[in-house]
Amino acid sequence: MENNNKKIKLVDLVEEVISRLAKNPKWPGILQSAKNRLITEYGNEYFNSLPEGGIDISIEKIWVNYEIQRDVDDNKIMGIIEKFMPSVCTPSSAVAIEEDEGSYIYVYDGQHRAVICAILGFPFVRCSRHNTKDKTFPAKAFRIVNESGITLPSKLELYRTSLYRLRHGDNTVMQDKDVREAKRMHEISELAGVDWIDKKNLKVKRRQEERMHDHYFTMISLIEKEVQGSKGIGDDAVVNIMKAIKEVYTADMYPEIEQGLYMGLFEMVAKTQEKNNHFQKRLKRAGHEDWMQKILQVLLDVTGDPKEFQQACRSQHKHHRGGGLTAGRFMSGCMGEIYQKFTDPADKNTLPFVPYNENDDLGITNDNLHPHMESLFDKHKKKQSMSLVKNV
Repeated sequence: MENNNKKIKLVDLVEEVISRLAKNPKWPGILQSAKNRLITEYGNEYFNSLPEGGIDISIEKIWVNYEIQRDVDDNKIMGIIEKFMPSVCTPSSAVAIEEDEGSYIYVYDGQHRAVICAILGFPFVRCSRHNTKDKTFPAKAFRIVNESGITLPSKLELYRTSLYRLRHGDNTVMQDKDVREAKRMHEISELAGVDWIDKKNLKVKRRQEERMHDHYFTMISLIEKEVQGSKGIGDDAVVNIMKAIKEVYTADMYPEIEQGLYMGLFEMVAKTQEKNNHFQKRLKRAGHEDWMQKILQVLLDVTGDPKEFQQACRSQHKHHRGGGLTAGRFMSGCMGEIYQKFTDPADKNTLPFVPYNENDDLGITNDNLHPHMESLFDKHKKKQSMSLVKNV
């Protein structure tokens, strides 16, 4: 049974959206800022800067059918309008249908674009239009378009676009927050000597040829989090973590910087930066500036492959605590407990303390081991035994 109340004119829909957005105190500033920017960049008739192609349909003639369409996402409207560029606004998809009560033009793809154009004062929406008598066409078209497997860009792909703008744009590109962040991420990559790369691209020849360094890191979101946050550990500290991992886990055996090692060391460094924590100064006085390398060397000797070690830590966390800690916390806890378990406190080369939260008991020091972690330790014992036999 047809529900005509679900059909709404675009102009009426826009009034509803604006009335909702008006309740957000940020909205007036966002809208005015967007309009000022568009006038500065494109002139007063910025709607004439749309890409060529398609036909211009009057705002008054466009309808939306909510038996088919998703509801408008107000946050999405605000997010798009802040960065809206007419020159990259592709046509919405519309269909003209002859129905019993007359002819309707429905937008079935690009609804948010149409709403934004109307909010910004465009007299029309540029569309590609199909004409039909099939009343079910918008429903079929909506499903095909939205089930077609459109892939959103990865964080690395977005980083590359910002880096391209940095390299080829003028000084104004640095006004864009994304470009400033990409610049910092690139500087970290260069100083650390580590490439950012998507795992899915590891076998793509073109991407391999672009690589500049022997080591690579696939969790670019962790680096992005550092440059975007206000409470990070600092770019220099990130570089030092990468360098420490590279030094111990050499590229001939372990070219990938394992995210678990990075997260564990990140947590440890963050702990050393807590107020009134003098860990770094005390270690420096004791001649242990390379404390990260010393922890990692013990981990490599005892647990071997860092990927398998990370999986064992995850299992140990669930086994002993039933979960509950963040990845950084349980990784730093396992790393700290293993270091203390397999080093001699009497040895002057042993760190007198390790910067992890000892209240995050992971069960390693008291031998409550998950079989996966236990198997890593057994391999270590066998290597030690074989080494003793060879020496004898």
